[in-house]
Amino acid sequence: MAPPLSLDIWCLILKNFKNDRLTLHSCALVNRVLVTHAVMLLWSDPFDENLSTRQVIALVNTLVSCLPNVSKPHLIRYGIILPTTPQPHFNYPSFIKVLKLDQLSRGIARWITRYATVEVNAPFPGDPLIVFCTHLSAEILRVIFVNCFLNKIAIKDSPWISVLQDITPWAYVRCVQRISELHIARVDYNSRITNIIDLHNLSYLIKIWASRCHEIRSLYIRVGEESQLFHDFLPKLVKAQDQLIRVHFSTGNNALLIDKLLTALQDNTSLEEMEIFHTNLTNTFFSTLSTCKMLKKLMLIGCKQHDQPFNKKLNSLPIIQIFCKNNVIHPENLHLVFSAASSTLTTLILDTAPLDILSTLSPRCRQLRHLVLGINSEPYDSLELLQDLQNLEYLAFCHVSKRFVSSYHEDFYARLGPSLPIFLQHLHTEYVATPDDVRIFLNGCIAPIAILGLNQPCGISRFHLVAACEFVRRKKFPLKKLQYDGSNKDYIVKSSNLPSALLDFLKEFLKFEVEALHHPFDADRWPYPR
Repeated sequence: MAPPLSLDIWCLILKNFKNDRLTLHSCALVNRVLVTHAVMLLWSDPFDENLSTRQVIALVNTLVSCLPNVSKPHLIRYGIILPTTPQPHFNYPSFIKVLKLDQLSRGIARWITRYATVEVNAPFPGDPLIVFCTHLSAEILRVIFVNCFLNKIAIKDSPWISVLQDITPWAYVRCVQRISELHIARVDYNSRITNIIDLHNLSYLIKIWASRCHEIRSLYIRVGEESQLFHDFLPKLVKAQDQLIRVHFSTGNNALLIDKLLTALQDNTSLEEMEIFHTNLTNTFFSTLSTCKMLKKLMLIGCKQHDQPFNKKLNSLPIIQIFCKNNVIHPENLHLVFSAASSTLTTLILDTAPLDILSTLSPRCRQLRHLVLGINSEPYDSLELLQDLQNLEYLAFCHVSKRFVSSYHEDFYARLGPSLPIFLQHLHTEYVATPDDVRIFLNGCIAPIAILGLNQPCGISRFHLVAACEFVRRKKFPLKKLQYDGSNKDYIVKSSNLPSALLDFLKEFLKFEVEALHHPFDADRWPYPR
């Protein structure tokens, strides 16, 4: 009989099921050893966005059962009478590594409406629900901060963020010293949503993070145009991190703030990913880019740059992936970026394909494997310049017009190579490419072609990825299913014999497409029909 597995091996096995809640629940029923480690993994990131309302309420109910007795008189004073619950078997708050304040806030509001007994006549000012949730949030967060060390904090328009300032400072500071991932997001751009977060309270928290947190590796900052209070603290927060690997900046029209954030990055020697969404850029961006010696991925979405061309030359950059969409950036500056990354670039997503950029790609980007081009306004003969890209594995054309469909010919594809799959994306009614046009196009091709995001002639109310691909008549491309599963927000690509590298690219590209589309700053000016 084989000897039993050691505890270390069991822990290693369970870690592989970290994101599989169903399997972890099953493991928790095996024995006492497994239940402890399964519960620890389940509670490391308890408030997942994909949880149902029932599951979120159950989590809050468990946290309420962990409140100490000293919390109950304080809550009763504000009219909240907690239900009687059995003593929990574990110290659940001590297992939490990821704290998402917006999810916790919504869960507390739902829990109060279902379980708590509320005395409406209690002496307090303001909206009763806000008051109840504020004080219950403070008690729950106090327990979390005293018991755990967080790896990630996400603040996204939680209406009760002010309670963090009232919690014992030593407990909060101790808890956040080890965080490696920080998300700060506000959605009050264009004054659509106001007074959700007290800016002074948020700036107070950022000040604490800047002075106490020095191990952040992933930093996500999205603030509205009213963010003058953050001009001092956010750059200090960025400057204080010497292990940053990934940054995401969105500052709307606040060009001064993005300049300060980018300037704070100039001494960083570890940055590998930079994402900038819907921001007014200046030439400070290109100056900072020239100092990023480890940068592997660059994503620019909806950015505007009104400066004159950058008058310096960019040194060689080790960028592997570039995603550009809906930008208004001087073409000469784009040339600088492409030229600097040409020797290492393997993935390029570009929503416009000027002829001169194609001529730059052809002789230099020998390693390019994945190419997506928007070609609705270009002469298609220029695409013959792509025939020198011998390593291409994926070629996609976005915003395809009827003119492209009707002018496509076999000779062009034959020069590119018969094994290269070509994808057409986002065939829209404004470009008058009807299903009949596409059908003729498919039947006349010798190449395997799949259609992603094909809209009906009448249009659709919102963007979606079609849950199937079409195949050509002569040679079928072995891509069986391509879909976006909204239930678990995962992108699924199933195939019989596609290379793993191509599958990984497809998954990442689809994430980019949907995340960029649904980014709130871009909701009104994204060119797809809604």
